[in-house]
Amino acid sequence: MKRYFLLVAVCFASYIGHSQVGIGNVDPKSQLDISATNVASPSNTDGILIPRVDNFPSSDPGADQDGMLVFVTGNGTPAEGFYYWDNGTTSWVTVGGGGSDSDWYEVGTSTPANNINDNIFHLGNIAVGSNTTSGTSPFFVTGDVSADLSNISSSVSGVFSAGTYSSISNSSSLSDAGNYTGISNVIGGSIDGTITGVNNTISTTGTGQKIGFLNTFNSADGVRKGFRNYFAAGNSISMGLENQAPGAFSVSGALYGLKNDLSSAGNGQRYGVHTVINGTGTGAKYGEFIQINSSAGGQHYGLYSNVQSASGYAGYFIGRASFGTDPSTGRYLLPASDGTAGQMLTTDGSGQLGFSDPVIEDIDWYEVGTTSAPNNIGDNIFTQGEVAIGSTSNPSNVMFYTETDPTSNSTGVQHFMQPGNVGLLKGVENSLTVGGTASAYALSNNIGGNSSSLSIQAVRNSFSGSGGRKTGMYNSFITTFGGEARGAHNDFNSSGITNAFGSYNSFTSLSSTAIAQGTFNTASSSTNVSSLYGERTIFSGASVSGSAYGQYSFIQTSGTDYGIYAHVDNNAIDYAGYFIGRTSFGTDAAVGRYLMPSTDGTSGQVMTTDGSGNVSFQSVPMDGTGTDDQTIDTFGLVGNTLGLSLEDDGQAVQTVDLSNVNFNVSNFALAKMTLSANQSITLAGVTKVNFDTAAIDLGSNFNTSNDRFEVSEAGVYRITAALHSFSASTITSNVELRIYVNGTMVKSAGESHTGSGVISRQVSTIQALAASQYIEVQVFAVDSFSISASDTTTSFEVERIR
Repeated sequence: MKRYFLLVAVCFASYIGHSQVGIGNVDPKSQLDISATNVASPSNTDGILIPRVDNFPSSDPGADQDGMLVFVTGNGTPAEGFYYWDNGTTSWVTVGGGGSDSDWYEVGTSTPANNINDNIFHLGNIAVGSNTTSGTSPFFVTGDVSADLSNISSSVSGVFSAGTYSSISNSSSLSDAGNYTGISNVIGGSIDGTITGVNNTISTTGTGQKIGFLNTFNSADGVRKGFRNYFAAGNSISMGLENQAPGAFSVSGALYGLKNDLSSAGNGQRYGVHTVINGTGTGAKYGEFIQINSSAGGQHYGLYSNVQSASGYAGYFIGRASFGTDPSTGRYLLPASDGTAGQMLTTDGSGQLGFSDPVIEDIDWYEVGTTSAPNNIGDNIFTQGEVAIGSTSNPSNVMFYTETDPTSNSTGVQHFMQPGNVGLLKGVENSLTVGGTASAYALSNNIGGNSSSLSIQAVRNSFSGSGGRKTGMYNSFITTFGGEARGAHNDFNSSGITNAFGSYNSFTSLSSTAIAQGTFNTASSSTNVSSLYGERTIFSGASVSGSAYGQYSFIQTSGTDYGIYAHVDNNAIDYAGYFIGRTSFGTDAAVGRYLMPSTDGTSGQVMTTDGSGNVSFQSVPMDGTGTDDQTIDTFGLVGNTLGLSLEDDGQAVQTVDLSNVNFNVSNFALAKMTLSANQSITLAGVTKVNFDTAAIDLGSNFNTSNDRFEVSEAGVYRITAALHSFSASTITSNVELRIYVNGTMVKSAGESHTGSGVISRQVSTIQALAASQYIEVQVFAVDSFSISASDTTTSFEVERIR
């Protein structure tokens, strides 16, 4: 540059007496006329170079430098380009960025914008996507749905530590009587797809509230409406508001289809929901329609009303009112008018209730705690006499006596309890406080008679329903007894009984959280107890043609089953199981069981089986020397045969065939991929290399359809890739060879190509990879070239090394 200006100075000195100067010509047409060496075919040095700077001078130029031109390199703060000093605005102005025809100015000034970070403004209407602006819209956007997904799109990211952010904000100050709409959607035409005026999709995490629409009315004047739907016409379904929580998703928190919190002060009416329906159509009109399917979990409330005012109404109905569990046969209609004092509601059996006078009858029962006759089917009642059912006589000292004819009644007393969700159910409760030496029976059954086919069950409980705890019999003895305390006592004194059950329990339809107990016994804070039996069975003097079982368990469930589960804490002196008599163990009643010895063996003997289910104590087999230290005394390899023998075990040498065993061979993955044909790189950017041929693939890991290595076992892998261009290239741009794992680059090697030789790149890395990950090779290039398919120069190799 200095030499160039020196030349200019010399020229000026040479022509100091002339009014015009020519460079590259002898006939200048202006005060300074510079000509190219060849107008049609100029050289790469034809032109002038003005001063190049990285930054503007630290002190501004003055009036004498008004119009001074520089070129900013872009290596400093200002953007690259030509700038001139405008002394009138005391600023550097980019060439082409100023002038009276500028369209945008810096905010708050009349200065044209000259920096990409400037805040700018424009006074005219603006159109995007069209060459015509809207006369009523300062900003008018036209889009084509075949190419544009959104006319206006706002993408916001970052950390919101405080404050409120709005993607679109309307701030208006209005007066007079006109109508104003913050956001207006006018959608016309004909389309069968879904049309959404406003669509909010909120996917952020965090504990803050997510609000699709928020309306805040700060003015008390006029009618205020959060939402207003106006249905002008149409034959399809119209919905003012629809809320969906699909069954495919799980929502653990509470769900409100509509929630109103009306807590503001004032004397006006408050309506949680106000519905007015007119119209002459024949369709049914529902002020509110609620349907909860029986498959839905939890407690169901079609309508839940909690009115705490003493003078209020939880429900107030003007019009006919019907109640029941079925829309036709299971409902009843309340009377249209009130009755007279003392009358009661009665039904005609067809769903219509009416008021009628009560029928006076002889009273044998009273409401508990009163002398009033019961008048409700749910009343608790009592009588002071003894009660007999099924008999005209009542044995003395029996408060409740039943007599059953087995030909017509198979059950003496049956309790059917279905109260709903309560804490504790008791079919029969006995509260006995007994002292002295008396015998106390919580339940006593004396069963006699003679039958060859009768099945007798002293106590039978059948539990159904899910949840809760089911107990066949529960006895709690809280007194000190000098005699015997028995939870259940059964005497079977008759002969010819097919089956006799002391207690029989059937549990069906229980949930996974239920606890089913046939018999539950507790003994806490008991004193002076000689013997304590959770369950005791004594069979003596009985003639049994079949089998007698003190306890029999047959369990077939999908869980972990225990025929008998014993947990004894004092392991030093107690027994989890103590058996006197023959004992058999096994997984099958015939071939899969073994019978324990009837007597103990001698010291040092071991139990052996005869192969037919009988186990006995036997001495340890020896070879006569009396020792067996399991030391290997024979170990030899002859060809592919390995011989082993244990010392003094009395067995011959055992051999192993090793002919099919591979030694010193790694089973780790090893593969090499090549190109089946030369590959042209024509697009600027990243291009996947088409390694589609497996030269080596010991682990079957290469997917030739996707040209990538797929990891089948986790481990450490060495990855190497190389390429050569098919021919010499003169490109001067950067060429990189890259390794990607699951679409993410993990290693690259590249540089700008120089000269006119072949392009050669190689990259290698070691990576810890997990099963199911995949490896690909890609090339980054700016200019086009062709990759050679020669396997000696272009390859993709992967080896698991750990």
